[in-house]
Amino acid sequence: MLRLIGSHYHFRRAVPVAVQAQLGRTEISLSLHTQSKLVARERAAALYARTGALFEKAKTCSTRDLITGFPALDLWIWRDIGLRSGFFL
Repeated sequence: MLRLIGSHYHFRRAVPVAVQAQLGRTEISLSLHTQSKLVARERAAALYARTGALFEKAKTCSTRDLITGFPALDLWIWRDIGLRSGFFL
């Protein structure tokens, strides 16, 4: 889901119940660092695909395996869900 908070767009996606305990979150919410709706849509689409892959992988892996074995995820996703530190863009 795309949300406008203040002047910047944010991405929000609910974490499936099956992996909430493993990820320690019920949702992932991130700033997309843009005021442009077009740019926000592009970033949100990419993030939706990445989080979907994360949820699928989480069903079969430990949390540590997710961190070390899923390099396609940007570090800012891990920062937001509290598993690792990093910076968006």
